[in-house]
Amino acid sequence: MSARALTLPRILAVLAAACFVGAFALAVYFPPEASLRHLARMVDADAVLAVQEWTRVHLGDWALANVLLPVLMRPAWLALASIGAIFGGLALTRRSGRSVPGSPRWRN
Repeated sequence: MSARALTLPRILAVLAAACFVGAFALAVYFPPEASLRHLARMVDADAVLAVQEWTRVHLGDWALANVLLPVLMRPAWLALASIGAIFGGLALTRRSGRSVPGSPRWRN
């Protein structure tokens, strides 16, 4: 059992906790229905347009219409909460270091 195998779930758990705290802060500080596009434009309006243009040029109009724009229209806290849920799931499903023998089978 290596030290790396033990620290990776901890790192993922810390990242999950940080994402959930950030999502909570966004939900409390801004109106809960504030979209990610609205908050990104508050920070830098040109960056949102640049990301949309880059997506259109490099990935195509389908990626802009079916992936990027729906994500930008969702509440801002939802993106961080989703990433936190992914990190949390990865932290929970990493091997705990115990070796599991072959898959259990029903024997009649």
